[in-house]
Amino acid sequence: MTIVDEVDALARSIGAISCVVVRPDGALTGTNNDCYGFIQNVRQEQPGWRADAGPIAVIGAGGGSRAVCYGLAQEGAKEIRLLNRTFAAPRASRRSSAVRSRRCPGNNATRF
Repeated sequence: MTIVDEVDALARSIGAISCVVVRPDGALTGTNNDCYGFIQNVRQEQPGWRADAGPIAVIGAGGGSRAVCYGLAQEGAKEIRLLNRTFAAPRASRRSSAVRSRRCPGNNATRF
């Protein structure tokens, strides 16, 4: 996020930038639209889908995953299970989505 001059509130909340906008003065603004894209795609393919219908598994803990977790939390998901091969990356996702997590015994899964 240090490659841009300004980061909007959404990208700051998510902790990742997916889009850089060049303003007329040449300054770069970072935003994130991945959370909207993911939710819109799910709604298009599964019109009856509800985020609060049960646990949701997200695989990976990079910037895209942080955006997906943020979008799911905004849609009312009550339980997001983040699966990752290391425990360090899920900590960043946990911060950005404002939900609690814990390490599951015996593997590298994090449960929100």
